[in-house]
Amino acid sequence: MAELAYRANLSPRDARAAHDAARLVTLRGIGTAHAAVLIGGGVESVEALAGSDPDSVWRMLRAGGGGARPTPAEVRVWVRAAQRQARPTPPPAPAQPSTHPPARPRS
Repeated sequence: MAELAYRANLSPRDARAAHDAARLVTLRGIGTAHAAVLIGGGVESVEALAGSDPDSVWRMLRAGGGGARPTPAEVRVWVRAAQRQARPTPPPAPAQPSTHPPARPRS
């Protein structure tokens, strides 16, 4: 993040905000217009969206003056996608020894 801030001539805080906004925009189906309303409503990151109630997010978006989209179902998809993305991936499981005898070479 420090390199991004340096190269873009941004403060570390502004670089973090830009990074968080970019992740939010690219989350399934959100796009720039909905992300702008989300950010304006205080949902500024994927992690914040992951911890949000879908119905509350939908009401906030509706209050922002959007059209017929997003639907409550679409917002639920966004929140689930954010939860998946915000969840750290577990380390791979160690390899289990085989319970089968070694194969015999064919002649």
